[in-house]
Amino acid sequence: IIHSPYYPSKYKPLGTVIMNTKNGTKGILNARGADQIMIASFLNAKAVADYIKKQKPTYVTLIPMGSRDHKSSEDEQFALYFSELLKGKNPDVQKYIEALLSTRKNKLRMKFFGKYSKKCFDANSSSVVPIVKNGWIVKA
Repeated sequence: IIHSPYYPSKYKPLGTVIMNTKNGTKGILNARGADQIMIASFLNAKAVADYIKKQKPTYVTLIPMGSRDHKSSEDEQFALYFSELLKGKNPDVQKYIEALLSTRKNKLRMKFFGKYSKKCFDANSSSVVPIVKNGWIVKA
């Protein structure tokens, strides 16, 4: 079971991976009527944006998941960055990451859990585009 991006970056999973998420699961279930569901983060933002642009959808809905049923600065900043990518712009990802790391909560998180959290901000380091297909998260 994965609780942090740190672990799969350090240890390569051997088989099926079970992710621990609360709001992500709720979001996927709430979006199940969508034509397609993709999962994006700072790690794979460009890959997912490129995938979406190739699909040429009429519209795209971004759903920041938040945390414990509250807004999350991480998700809000990511949605702002990602929407710029979808518009074909080349935004400075560090601007968005610095904005969210400047919050008191995230300063404390980085101080105490830095080695686990840093991987979350390794922007555009993954080319994997996760999609939901038949109830499973798989590579596009």
